[in-house]
Amino acid sequence: MRWPIESYSDRLPILVNGSATAAGTIEWTAALTALDVRFWQKVQADLDDICVYTADGVSAVEYDISGLNYAGKIVTIEANDADHLVTNTMSLFWLVFGNATAIDGTDPFVPAGALTGYTLNTGPAPGEPIFTLENPLDETAPTQRLRKREDETAFAWFQIGPLGMLSEPYNGRLFGEGPQSLSSTATVVAGGSGTLTASTSALRVWQSENGVLLCRVTLSGGADANSYDLVLSVVTTEGRTLQGVVRVDVND
Repeated sequence: MRWPIESYSDRLPILVNGSATAAGTIEWTAALTALDVRFWQKVQADLDDICVYTADGVSAVEYDISGLNYAGKIVTIEANDADHLVTNTMSLFWLVFGNATAIDGTDPFVPAGALTGYTLNTGPAPGEPIFTLENPLDETAPTQRLRKREDETAFAWFQIGPLGMLSEPYNGRLFGEGPQSLSSTATVVAGGSGTLTASTSALRVWQSENGVLLCRVTLSGGADANSYDLVLSVVTTEGRTLQGVVRVDVND
């Protein structure tokens, strides 16, 4: 995403569950807790310095807050008239904050039929593989591989940003292209059996301290001695569709 306001220091990705929702205008809410440590470290006590932006970091989204308890580190962010651009996907939005002189920008409304947005505060464990959205030329099968047991619930992590960088700074930063809409599927390799579950609705996005974005795919099921192809599809803010493919071997 482009950095929307130069005077704001931080941002937090919020992934909204539109996995069963047609493209169009939506409302969404996201509950922040004490686990969102960086947010509470940087934000004003009255939250006057927050803004909500679409995935590209250019278009502001109308927002309100409810249930603020600064001491208890609890608040719900509410967004109105937000664009969900791709049917049956998870849509990425940005919560921007960290400006000691900002004033209140809320636009009060009462959410009705709002979708749910999620933050993620725990990244991959040391040594966990990080998969890419690239697929090598001249390969007839996925070269990225992951192994799990039949009864395990496992995570597959993909690096999804930053993507394209700007040639000149925008509001002091070079961030350009980023992820906008995400979805996931898992299909059994020909001749196999069983079902590996990789639900789009369970996707989450985590941001490292240096701004790297990772998508977490939750995997469950599958049949022993079978293989499945996991596909993470990412529509970017520049209109590209990128896919990361991992061959998941289920083996007890």
